[in-house]
Amino acid sequence: MSSKVILIGTIHLYEESLPVLYNELKACAPNAVTVEISRFSVDFRKRREDRWKSILERRISVLPHEKRSNARLSLLKRQIAIPFEWRAATAYGNIHGVPVIPIDVEDLSRKELPAWEQDLLSRENLELITGEDIRSGVEEHFFRVKKEADNVLSNPSKIPRPIHPVSWLDDPFWKNREYILFRRLKLVYSLYRRVIHVCGWMHIVRQSPWKTLADLLAEDGIPVRIKRAF
Repeated sequence: MSSKVILIGTIHLYEESLPVLYNELKACAPNAVTVEISRFSVDFRKRREDRWKSILERRISVLPHEKRSNARLSLLKRQIAIPFEWRAATAYGNIHGVPVIPIDVEDLSRKELPAWEQDLLSRENLELITGEDIRSGVEEHFFRVKKEADNVLSNPSKIPRPIHPVSWLDDPFWKNREYILFRRLKLVYSLYRRVIHVCGWMHIVRQSPWKTLADLLAEDGIPVRIKRAF
């Protein structure tokens, strides 16, 4: 098999695509899998996931009945769970004896995750996010996200900069993070030669006004194949 990095773009929280991602991993048969998640996030989530779910269910139970089916609560339940990308990758790695490596920076997870219990799962936040009646459900939400992703991936250079979904790379923090992901993935590639990286779909956008992970790898001469799992 030829050496290359295969980037598989996902839509975060879209758990329905877990089987699609797993089948892509099987079809590509990598020597290593990297995932857009930090080691701190993996470990912290494993320790707190059950507690978070218990707190959320208890606080949802006292909300008015009409608020309990709010789509934002469904998305929140997915947010506090171990990301499906990590679950799919580790399931594949365990079966096939392939290393699965978290390569994201830890700054974000170290800052945000310990505060979730007091902030994200607070009664005040649940009242806030359910304050508006959401007419469309979770599937409608992801339909819109998929439509946006398809449009951007097909026409990355034609979307105006102010409304471009990848414009967050204007921020120095996110730009630097993209370079860190690139360097870490490049190191894994140097060791394993056939690597799959599972990441959010915006990292696989090519030739937008900003350099994404896909652009950085290609510019460095690393053979890159782009796929999506949604």
